[in-house]
Amino acid sequence: SIEIFNFKYVALANLFGAFFGISCSFFGNKWFVFLNSNKKISWQFSKFLVTYVLLGSLTSILIFAWSDLLKMNYNYGFCLVTFLQFILSYSMNRNWIFK
Repeated sequence: SIEIFNFKYVALANLFGAFFGISCSFFGNKWFVFLNSNKKISWQFSKFLVTYVLLGSLTSILIFAWSDLLKMNYNYGFCLVTFLQFILSYSMNRNWIFK
């Protein structure tokens, strides 16, 4: 996206890509995973964004603690944290966002 949209800053391109990815994830979950036809898209999307910002922050903190503070192998930490994120995101999507 840096070359296609001629972004001057890599961080801005990353933000754009993250927003696009989160949006695709939202609609995929809404229409295909949970088959949710609720018309409150803006409210659901807001909750989805909050959830993924919190999960992203938690993931970063846990990876930092695992690899930088505890000096453990980051590959194992990444796998564990990714699994935890999968469980938490599915639970939040099912029980809060798309219920």
